[in-house]
Amino acid sequence: MGYKNIVLAFLLFGLSFEVFAQGIPLQLMVVDGDGFEKVNHSVKLRLTLTNDTSNTTGQYQEVHITQTNDFGIVSASLGKGVATTNSSVYGIEQFVFSSTEPLISIELDTSSSSTQYYSVGTIE
Repeated sequence: MGYKNIVLAFLLFGLSFEVFAQGIPLQLMVVDGDGFEKVNHSVKLRLTLTNDTSNTTGQYQEVHITQTNDFGIVSASLGKGVATTNSSVYGIEQFVFSSTEPLISIELDTSSSSTQYYSVGTIE
């Protein structure tokens, strides 16, 4: 293996690590009105990242179209979804993190035909 191949291997490893490091993992359980898990159910998640609680649109917002597993749990990674037009930045790498932790607003839509997001909560 020549010197150029070793440098190329380290360069590709470094680039792949940088790409995978751009996400914040999230998991939540989806239940119906009676408290039973919605297993293997299609859901839409809208995640909003902001440093300002008075700003309702947020600085970065993305949508994930995914499905719950056999236990009603959905997993997503903030930074890996599709950025919405409500974002003032178009990628998580452009979000300006302040000295305080940002807030992540989570909204969920379990309907299959429309866009009816319900607020699940906000986490730091």
